[in-house]
Amino acid sequence: MFVHLQCYSEYSLIKSLINIDSFVFEVKNRSMPAVALTDENNLFAAVKFYKQALFYGIKPIIGCDVFIKDEEKPSKEYRLILLCKNYIGYKIINKLLIRANIFSGDKNYPIIYKNWLFDNDGLIVIFPNKNMYSLNYDLKQKIDIDLDIIKYFFDIFKDKFYLGISKIGNIYEQFYNDEILKISYNLNISVVAINDVCFLNKEEFDAHEARVCINQAQYLSDYKLYSKYTNQQFLKNYKQMEQLFFNIPECLENTLEIAKRCNYMFDFDNMYLPCYFIFDSISVDNYLYKIAKISLNNKLRILKKLIDINLLQENEYISRLEYELNIIKDMKFSEYFLIVADFINWAKISNIPVGPGRGSGAGSLVAYVLSITNIDPIEYNLLFERFLNPMRLSMPDFDIDFCIEGRDDVIDYAFSVYGYNFVAQIITFGTMATKAAIRDVGRILGFRYGFIEKIYKYISNNGEKNLKQILETNEKFLNKCKSENDLFIIVNLAKMIEGLVRNISKHAGGIVISPFDMINYMSLYYDVNEIYPLSQFDKEDLESLGLLKFDFLGLKTLTIIYSSVIDINIKKIKYNECEIDINNVPLNDTKTFLLLQKFITSAVFQLESQSMKELIKKLKPSDFEEIIDLVALIRPGPMQSGMSNDFIKRKFGLQSVIYPHFLLKPILEKSKGMILYQEQVMQIAQILSGYTLAEADLLRRAISKKNFLEMCMHKKTFIDGAKKKGIIEEVSSYIFDLIDKFAGYGFNKSHSAAYSLLTYQTAWLKAHYPLEFMASVLSIDIASGDKIVYYMEDCYKMGLKIVCPDINKSFKKFYVDDFNNIIFGFNGIKWTNDLIVSALIEERCKGFYKDIYDLCFRFDYKDYSKNFMEGLIKSGALDCFYLAREKMIVIFKLLIKIYGLLNNYYKKLQINLFDIEIKKGFFDKFNFYNSWSEYRSLLNEREALGLFLSGNLMYIYFQELYYIVSSNLFDIYYSNLYFYIICGFVINIRYAINKNNKKMGFLLIENMNYYQEIVLYDNIINNSFFLKKGNLVVIYVKCDKDLYFNNFKLIGLKIKNLDEIRFLYVIYIQIYINYKFVNSEFLKLLFHVICLYKGGKTSVYITNKFYDKIITFKLNNIFLIKPYIDFIERIKSFVAVQSVIIYYK
Repeated sequence: MFVHLQCYSEYSLIKSLINIDSFVFEVKNRSMPAVALTDENNLFAAVKFYKQALFYGIKPIIGCDVFIKDEEKPSKEYRLILLCKNYIGYKIINKLLIRANIFSGDKNYPIIYKNWLFDNDGLIVIFPNKNMYSLNYDLKQKIDIDLDIIKYFFDIFKDKFYLGISKIGNIYEQFYNDEILKISYNLNISVVAINDVCFLNKEEFDAHEARVCINQAQYLSDYKLYSKYTNQQFLKNYKQMEQLFFNIPECLENTLEIAKRCNYMFDFDNMYLPCYFIFDSISVDNYLYKIAKISLNNKLRILKKLIDINLLQENEYISRLEYELNIIKDMKFSEYFLIVADFINWAKISNIPVGPGRGSGAGSLVAYVLSITNIDPIEYNLLFERFLNPMRLSMPDFDIDFCIEGRDDVIDYAFSVYGYNFVAQIITFGTMATKAAIRDVGRILGFRYGFIEKIYKYISNNGEKNLKQILETNEKFLNKCKSENDLFIIVNLAKMIEGLVRNISKHAGGIVISPFDMINYMSLYYDVNEIYPLSQFDKEDLESLGLLKFDFLGLKTLTIIYSSVIDINIKKIKYNECEIDINNVPLNDTKTFLLLQKFITSAVFQLESQSMKELIKKLKPSDFEEIIDLVALIRPGPMQSGMSNDFIKRKFGLQSVIYPHFLLKPILEKSKGMILYQEQVMQIAQILSGYTLAEADLLRRAISKKNFLEMCMHKKTFIDGAKKKGIIEEVSSYIFDLIDKFAGYGFNKSHSAAYSLLTYQTAWLKAHYPLEFMASVLSIDIASGDKIVYYMEDCYKMGLKIVCPDINKSFKKFYVDDFNNIIFGFNGIKWTNDLIVSALIEERCKGFYKDIYDLCFRFDYKDYSKNFMEGLIKSGALDCFYLAREKMIVIFKLLIKIYGLLNNYYKKLQINLFDIEIKKGFFDKFNFYNSWSEYRSLLNEREALGLFLSGNLMYIYFQELYYIVSSNLFDIYYSNLYFYIICGFVINIRYAINKNNKKMGFLLIENMNYYQEIVLYDNIINNSFFLKKGNLVVIYVKCDKDLYFNNFKLIGLKIKNLDEIRFLYVIYIQIYINYKFVNSEFLKLLFHVICLYKGGKTSVYITNKFYDKIITFKLNNIFLIKPYIDFIERIKSFVAVQSVIIYYK
């Protein structure tokens, strides 16, 4: 028999093609009793490999391949394979890898120094024959064997040290193997056969080489000249290895001997909770009980002031708290609750906004009284067992939302309190996506990007399918691959590397805390771009090991709420008014629900998608419970099954509410007789069949997991329990089937209730303080031009005024001034960055900027780019200087030119150019610029800001298109027609594939600050090359109206751009000129431009006012032109041209 002791998985990142599941499956197929995983410098896959090996009945051997450095010979590096004999060995490997990551120096991989290896009790060590090659692993370069290092390792490892030999077809391999055997004989060191396994089958060698080339950014044809690998590095079976080592059978026997000696086992049966430090001489359980009781009494005292609660209700809170505390104590999770409460309390003390809770944790009364959550679980009928089930031993999991600007501070706090050796952030692994695999394979094979793009067209409409699935379902693509050899090669290679681990990254907000030093549980990975270490195991593996993870998630909604409240309260203090407390606003506010019913819900948390707005229009929520229902109803299950529509009909009395059994009325009454929530499933099982809530949670899990065997057992239990309550089998069986059907759509009510509180708070702020709220919303998305444009629509609808940035008023973010205007933030201007803006504002603190010269003198040129200053000018930020924008551009460019010419001279004198006084009149003498037309000025403004602020181009085209366009967007709301001709600027277009596998588009246009989405089908999209952001389009649309819900949808029938409209409908244009500027040069240029656009159907008239006489003449018909946008703008740019009038049919 034989055991592979040198195998690399995809988690080695650059050298292996092996997937863990396939790897262990093939080991089983090849009848091997054990196998080692020895990834390079890491244990990333150790737990996954271990679990999979146990599943297949294979003995797993945990190890890794490491780099060793000799301090006495700095140019020398060696490789060792370290295998765990036992837990001590596992800890040693963890410790070595952590030290190697920290002290790797200028290397981009971990290095272990040989003097670290004296502590090696639990290790088996193999010296692979790859050490026989040169440092850069050039297989064609023969070097001398370093006998001294072999002796050194043998001295410290003794009988745990083996010399590895392999036969994989490398040059000089036989020479080195012979030398190794001599050394083995002379020094009495055991030898062992290894195979340096990097792929499973010989046929995968080309794909393996492709993976290596992708990671090294090399062409495959170049790499093959000096490849470090051979096609023999596959997972050979015993017979193949026996043929290779027939003359040294002890090499194979020693693999079995090593496998017997390696007996490390992961512990999946225990939980390792971090310690919570209490200074009193009291147990953790008693301490939790004490503070929970005190906190509940405080909550009840506040509750009694707000509403009348009787003794029975008070006892319900007390008994529920006792019940939860007993379960928490029995499950030994008291420390967990205290630690989470500590994080949250510290964040609140530090003015870091914290969310009201998310997930099933909101069902805990203990969490509520400790202020971990802000939702009263008794008031909203939330169940503790949904979060913590005494019959289901699993780690509790509070997902905690923090303000995105303060989350990192909470993580810093966790490291400082619990210790840097006890805390780590959680690692994640990025995988090779389908398109990325095709792109990268095409690149290393030398194909042009255009060719690769053609392949994307075949796979872009296949959802989440991988290449294998696409080839199975897309016959056209399959036939194309068979007929085109190049395409076949790319797809075949991409198929083999697709889905493999590609890179390492950090979990968005996950950290793990252990009760003892991390080396007891795992190794750590150190990324040069990260402050803190990452766990070498992902979150699933950490949970398997019983380690406790915490999710500290960043939620920008909290930042918006916090920022809005701060701004509101600053004004309140200024005017001696009472400050608002967002956590205590009434949940039945009329103004808030009026805003929701008008579906003005952009920027309202969870309610801003188009589908949600459609649902709100129909449901018209009137209380907080219905907001909770909204969040549950919008999901695909309820929407597709018709539950959402039935819910709405039942609310408005258009459909009868029928309960399957009268006992279910109290449970289903608020959800209109429907099973909408998972908690309802649990309550039905409790009330109808006598389940405990813990047992009912197991039923819920069985339904969600679609476990058929468990469901059959539960159905019997359910029916038997119902019989005891006098319910016949026919009824109970029907109800169980109903649960099975609808519970698949069931949502976690605890999560819905907690997040609905944030929804309500954002809606309340928008209803009562729209200025401050929208300023915060715009600030949080300040870097996203598309989102700024999207939220501006809401601002205009609510009558809020947003003004251009101002060099003397604006700050980094949007804010509300004393005149109730929202001032545009500097960071929203293109070409700015935080550093430049900070310097600009800091200098302004010394006094407002007086004019462009003062700005240039005070703000050193080296501090900003040319584009930054031009962005300020184009955006209107310098309009307060009362100079034309185009003139300021010219002045600035001239200053820069002078600076460039004199820069070296003034550098020698250590003088800043802008410290030199330049007379402003010097620039005034030059009339070297033409004024920007309003069209050009607004286009430049949109370039800088992403939108129009000081004006709107639609005003320019309104009169021109008056006789073409039948309606503007606003009028459609109040019109009863079905067909319209409308126009607008393209804001965005997104594409999708409909159920008939046809392409369709959703075009968002803007007209006079109104926005509308238009549905376009493939016949329109394919002929509309001009559907680009910023273009003006004229669209013939059909209007589908829903009069009941006051809703409509526009479908595009035909679409044209402005140039096409003008070409078809403009009869003539009239150019008005000023005789004072008319000269031969002007006339020459004018006719040159006219000749450029000849060939159309439009006549040209020229009108010149000469004193009291007006002279008009028509150009000859040989000068019939195409009245395109560019032509009109070029004519308008002449100083002599006063205006251009366009006349339509």
